[in-house]
Amino acid sequence: MTLDPGTTISNPDSALSKRINKTKYQIESTKGVKGDDYLLNSAENVDARIASRSIGVIIFERNPQLYFTGQGIFQFKEAIQKYMPSISVEYFKSGIHNSYLEIYFGCGVLVFIYFIWYFTLFEVVTMV
Repeated sequence: MTLDPGTTISNPDSALSKRINKTKYQIESTKGVKGDDYLLNSAENVDARIASRSIGVIIFERNPQLYFTGQGIFQFKEAIQKYMPSISVEYFKSGIHNSYLEIYFGCGVLVFIYFIWYFTLFEVVTMV
C-alpha cells in the first residue's frame, strides 16, 4: 500500500497537515487563559464541542438545581444566554453535539439515569 504524497504530513497543503496546524494554533491560543475568558477564547479558537461541554458543566456547578431539572432539552444556547451572558452563542451552531450530554444537561440526572438504564440494561435483560 502506497500513500499519495498529497495526503502526507510532509505536504503543507494536505488535509492532515492543515488539521495538525489548526490544532497547534488552538492549543497555543488558549494557553494561560482561565475561567470564562478561556471559554470565550476557546469558543472562537478551539473546537466548540469541547467548549460547550465545559460551559455545560460550569452552568450546572453554578446552578445546582439544574442537576435535577436540567436546563431544557435542546435549550443549550438559551441556557448560555441566561446563565453565562458574557459568552456569545454564535459559535455554538448545534448545541452540545453529544446525545448523552444533551439528555443530561437538558433533562437532569433522573431522566439521564433512566435513559442509560433503558438503552443498556433494559435491552440486555430483554435479550436473555
